[in-house]
Amino acid sequence: MKDLTTLVHLRLLSVNSRFGGDSYSVPSHVLKLLSRNEDYKAPQVTGLDSNQLLAYVNTLIARTCNHRMDTDALQEEIMWILDANPECRLVKELNKLKLNNYSSTFALLMLCSALGTKGIEKLHLRVILQYLEDQLEATEFSFSVKEGYNELIVKGLVEPYCEDGTANPDIITLTKKGRKKLLVGVKIEKARDDDEEDEELFENNFLNLIKADDIAHKPLFYEPQVEKLVSELNKFFEQDSYNVIVERMKQSNFRSAFACIFYGGPGTGKTETVYQLARATHRDILIVDVPQIKDKWVGESEKNVKSIFDQYRALVKKSKLTPILLFNEADSIFSKRLTNLEHGVDQMYNTMQNIILQEMETLDGILIATTNLTDNLDKAFERRFLYKIKFERPCQEAREHIWHAMIPTLSAETVAALAKKYDFSGGQIENVARKYAINNILYGEAQNPLDSLSDICDNELIEGSDNSRRVGF
Repeated sequence: MKDLTTLVHLRLLSVNSRFGGDSYSVPSHVLKLLSRNEDYKAPQVTGLDSNQLLAYVNTLIARTCNHRMDTDALQEEIMWILDANPECRLVKELNKLKLNNYSSTFALLMLCSALGTKGIEKLHLRVILQYLEDQLEATEFSFSVKEGYNELIVKGLVEPYCEDGTANPDIITLTKKGRKKLLVGVKIEKARDDDEEDEELFENNFLNLIKADDIAHKPLFYEPQVEKLVSELNKFFEQDSYNVIVERMKQSNFRSAFACIFYGGPGTGKTETVYQLARATHRDILIVDVPQIKDKWVGESEKNVKSIFDQYRALVKKSKLTPILLFNEADSIFSKRLTNLEHGVDQMYNTMQNIILQEMETLDGILIATTNLTDNLDKAFERRFLYKIKFERPCQEAREHIWHAMIPTLSAETVAALAKKYDFSGGQIENVARKYAINNILYGEAQNPLDSLSDICDNELIEGSDNSRRVGF
């Protein structure tokens, strides 16, 4: 465990603590560096100034919010980073305060981090409490703050937030003394009001609008059953058909929301199918970056989810053709709702999912979700998806079509040999084709394409027995 903890500190490993136990994995960017035999540089953890330290704390809180570490590991990391930076101005001030317990230290760091990195001036107590491992200490901290005898209040660093002349003991903020003492040299982010957030919604980190005209054509090859369903969707998405069907649904008192889920292994064409459907039917795509929805500040994640559907409705109203709302790689957000709610983060996940379920009931538009995992799909979500399409790995005939589409210069014999020997997904074949093109640029055209491509295919495999790419513990 000591070795694992060291590797986590160095960011060579990440840990997920969501489902009742710790699972360790190698981050993808680390794998890429290792596969290219390039040096890995651990993030700087010493010699940090106050801005850098608060940014690091912000990252740790985000990792805990996303279940990549638990509250016990968070506390360990917080104390570790403070000990590693004794010369930091903020750390010096914290040490001078000689606070009695971790909860007080963490509360101050959260308030400073929220203000310095997000422009948030106040925090509800439950935001802080959800990240404390010791529940007895958390309860005592909350009670002492509300009763006014907590050491942070006694020292004049923190006070109840006052709005319209009334102090709310459930919400705290840094005092002028606290800001002056702790935030020397810290750049304070300007807080944005709701109107500004609405105007900049497409500029944030969890929504991206792709125009249909900007999507390049890409041939896709499916199994017969998938081909049938995708063709059916393409016909339905054509504007004349779409308008008629939606109108009839409304007349029959059916929900007009159209939701479908594409599921299957990685590289099987789920996301690209959405792109090609949008391009063929001239519909824009509003893509949701699911991991970025989740915010470490309680209440912000739920607000993010609500804003997605609000913005989608606004986009539908001003668009000539109804756009597609795409939840890409939606494994976590559509997973089974938690029943044993031990932390505020768990409650946040359930609230986010309940908002999505409610919005799907009243949605007037097209929603598509893609996922690699379906065993953990919540039944309530499963019921709301009208079309459920499973994307299988391509058969040999389909692989031949993909090889030929990716590298048109290959002979029929070479294509057939590659398709027979390597049970690759479309994504894996594309990887090989890209590497082949790079090698041809660097070293000139391959004299024997089959040998060259076979070498690349063999390198694409980490474990070759089942033609799968598996790395990790």
